[in-house]
Amino acid sequence: MSDSADSADLVPAGEPIHRRSLEIDLGAEEGGRRELRARIVDRRLHGFTVAGAQAIGPGPIHDMSARLSVDVAARRVAAAEGAMALPAFHPSPITRGETCRDILPNFADLVGAPIDEKLVASIRSAIGRERGCYHLTSLVLAAVPVILSAVEEPEPRSEPRSRVVEISASSAGERKVRFHALLWERRAPGDLRRARLAFTATNDEMKLRDVVACAVPDLEPHAESAAALTDVPLFAGFARAALERLGSLAGTDEILDLALALSAVATQAFVHLPHSGERPSPGAGRAQSTCWMWRTGGPLESLPAGRLTRGDKSFPERVHEP
Repeated sequence: MSDSADSADLVPAGEPIHRRSLEIDLGAEEGGRRELRARIVDRRLHGFTVAGAQAIGPGPIHDMSARLSVDVAARRVAAAEGAMALPAFHPSPITRGETCRDILPNFADLVGAPIDEKLVASIRSAIGRERGCYHLTSLVLAAVPVILSAVEEPEPRSEPRSRVVEISASSAGERKVRFHALLWERRAPGDLRRARLAFTATNDEMKLRDVVACAVPDLEPHAESAAALTDVPLFAGFARAALERLGSLAGTDEILDLALALSAVATQAFVHLPHSGERPSPGAGRAQSTCWMWRTGGPLESLPAGRLTRGDKSFPERVHEP
């Protein structure tokens, strides 16, 4: 989907922890509709995360996709479906036979949703939190800017569009993670737009530090965005703060998109940091109520949400089936 880019620039210095790829394709208009296809892939690059009695080791841990058909004239979602080639949890005695795939029928509730400023709320209502999968919902939300462009683009809508976001997290010292994201978007032949966002956060002080932001189309530094995001808490209230701080600045749409995409990876990165039992990672415990499998009353409610164990070889079983 994407042109080759500065791959060396994608991975910051330090031990790689986690990588996420988001790919979004929007087809040209045919018969009054535009088809959107999106895919999310997460790769754990080191360490084991323990969820209850299950251990998740290095390698691909999520591979999920979504398809939406957009009725351009009616400005509504005409069809929607999701798929999970690799979910976090397969049916097992620990999950009481439940699986992440159980939420996929809820995609039907997106049909008829208006393509306007309420689209994000419609997505959260249909497949958010306990009605969905946190990672798959993050993918669909990341596609919203492209979906909106499907109905806002002037006629003729004959050119397909594509957007790729690559996110990496690497250790940057004791209890510290460096996050880095790049965005590429092709709107038409010869029209390639890029954006970049990077920052550091520590396990002890969950605030954005050493922020670097670069705006489209040529990755020019955007000092105002970097200053606006500095000191923003990474977890609670991050999305609202990022919207408030970047909303009044010109040329920050793609930087905001990257900020929201990066915040969705924070738990995946911090749960890998070494920590004592007395001081768990801030990622531990944050899975509760974020998705169907971790819902209140669900099969995983009483289990630890996640922790990193180094050197412990006594894992009873792995999450992913062969």
